[in-house]
Amino acid sequence: MRDGIPDGYGVWYFDNGSRYEGESRSNQLAGYGVFHHLSDNQWKGDRYEGQFRDSMFDGYGVYYNLAENDNKGDRYEGQYRDDMREGYGVHHFLAN
Repeated sequence: MRDGIPDGYGVWYFDNGSRYEGESRSNQLAGYGVFHHLSDNQWKGDRYEGQFRDSMFDGYGVYYNLAENDNKGDRYEGQYRDDMREGYGVHHFLAN
């Protein structure tokens, strides 16, 4: 915390139930962290581990599909930019 603003390593709890554990800079998710989707929506249970910039997935990361949907068990490892998959990456599909 710097001047009352989150800065450095910490755990953030969001109103929708989601949680972030990792680095922040100037009240933004930045650096390495783990984001747990815990809100009641189609992503509930999913997890992202990787780099953040301006509170968005940005850089190398791994997204785990753990929600109760058709993609459960899949994971994507690769590059992100502004919350979107971009550049090199590998999508691993769970075999049924």
